[in-house]
Amino acid sequence: MVKLKEAKRNLRNVFLIPEDELCFQESDVILGIRYLVDEAKKMERPLVICIAMGTSQGIHDGQGVMSQYLANLLLLSGVDVSIAAGDEGNRGRHYFGTIDSPPYSTEFQLNIGNDDKKLAMEIWPNIPGRPAIQIISPDRMMTYKIEPSFNECIKFAFGQGLVWVNNIVFEEETGLQLILIRFDQAEPGIWTFRLDSTEDQPFLF
Repeated sequence: MVKLKEAKRNLRNVFLIPEDELCFQESDVILGIRYLVDEAKKMERPLVICIAMGTSQGIHDGQGVMSQYLANLLLLSGVDVSIAAGDEGNRGRHYFGTIDSPPYSTEFQLNIGNDDKKLAMEIWPNIPGRPAIQIISPDRMMTYKIEPSFNECIKFAFGQGLVWVNNIVFEEETGLQLILIRFDQAEPGIWTFRLDSTEDQPFLF
């Protein structure tokens, strides 16, 4: 068993993770796995790694650093990995959309509850269309269209709350577009998100 240190405060602040929630950094998980592999080699024993934790972050298609690292480990003789699968399939926390006809735009909604004051969400569009995003609050206040960029973070005030939006044209681990949205003191109710292709091309997300 490997005991992990908890995530650094600055990362918890960026992703608005409550202080009482258990949270680990992906880099520390990878270091813990590497420690186990090194110890197994020293003892000349087979190794089965059980990872009983998960996240709703990331692209979920095997392109992230952790996924690629584990895939490479499975090529080693005497190493196997077991990962606990979550049971969030019926909780409505994931959404998939395919936009394949003009005008290459779509809307979807997120119902934020009264207790969800701080949260972050990720949208992972896939090429060729690189969408801009527009956010509409429950009381119909809206942002302008936020175009893909390299390092711009835009802050909006919605009533007593704040929303930060990063529409990253190339996410550094995958090379794909990532739209990161973070809410602080989010207004409860139905939020609407509109995606419009800036390339006049189809996309999925």
